[in-house]
Amino acid sequence: MWAWYEKYYKIRDNEKISDQKMMVRFVVTLVIIIVCLLGMSATSIAFYTVSIETGSNTVTPSTFYVLPEVTASKGKEAERDAQYKTVYKCVYHLSADSECTFTLTLPDNQTNLATTGYCRVRVGETTFYTKQFGKDVLDVGSTQPTTRTTVNFVVKTASAVDVTIEPCWGTCALTPIQDSGYQVNLS
Repeated sequence: MWAWYEKYYKIRDNEKISDQKMMVRFVVTLVIIIVCLLGMSATSIAFYTVSIETGSNTVTPSTFYVLPEVTASKGKEAERDAQYKTVYKCVYHLSADSECTFTLTLPDNQTNLATTGYCRVRVGETTFYTKQFGKDVLDVGSTQPTTRTTVNFVVKTASAVDVTIEPCWGTCALTPIQDSGYQVNLS
């Protein structure tokens, strides 16, 4: 080993590096880098595979959604957009001169549902956020926890408008946060 080092790596004073020494240094460095990368890749794949197979680190996804119900008290019934058939985003088309009540309800007995969430509601160009849904949630400025499973709001419009409801899990830090019974009047 020492002789190999002396031949290819030792540079004496006033000596120039030959092409052969330079090429050996390059190849040895490249081989060491490739071996290290392969070793790191193999250990990370083995760790990932073991943690998946053993189930010791089971991660379950959390989701949050509400079940919207729309009741028209004036004009035609709100029409749900066929493109948004999921519970994670609902778009309703309201006709001109209509009034509809939207009731957003948490689903019952869902095991993977987040403990708290809110909804972002867009009515035309107007955006607002509902209060927190869930059990033992604290409202802004309140010290008493409350349980909220339903929020409703009313949309009155003179022209045709779209209402978009997007459930979001977690707590809302955006404003305006509106309580149940909020009315959106668009003329």
